[in-house]
Amino acid sequence: EIDVVAIESGADERTTCIVKNLPKGMTKEEIEEVFGQAVVDSYNIFVLPKSPQGAHVGFGFVDFVNPLAIVAFFGAVNGTQLSPGEAAVEVRYSKMQGAVRLQKAFGSGNPGVANSDASSVSEMPSSCSGMYSLSESEGGLSD
Repeated sequence: EIDVVAIESGADERTTCIVKNLPKGMTKEEIEEVFGQAVVDSYNIFVLPKSPQGAHVGFGFVDFVNPLAIVAFFGAVNGTQLSPGEAAVEVRYSKMQGAVRLQKAFGSGNPGVANSDASSVSEMPSSCSGMYSLSESEGGLSD
């Protein structure tokens, strides 16, 4: 459970969240519209795993540059219903903490996982089913 008071007091220093209940039919443009303003200049990595068919699987991970960035994101996104009849978006702490752990889990530091210092995003290797990655340096989502 994300505790805004604990974050603001410095008692909770975690930086990685899982974002659940993303409608599977949602396009990357729609995701960018929902998350874009809430994560501008505040994250290290955003990963949206995809199925072998190319659609995302209904959740994603965001690692923020500092715990305080979670407060704005949580306030803007948590509880938002993105499609009629769909469950509300849930933002929770991820069991995997840190950009390095996300990179290892979703491609072993591979260039298909965008980070804020990246100038471009490469394709994921075929060993991963793929993902969309949001890179603030590119200003949007890339396959």
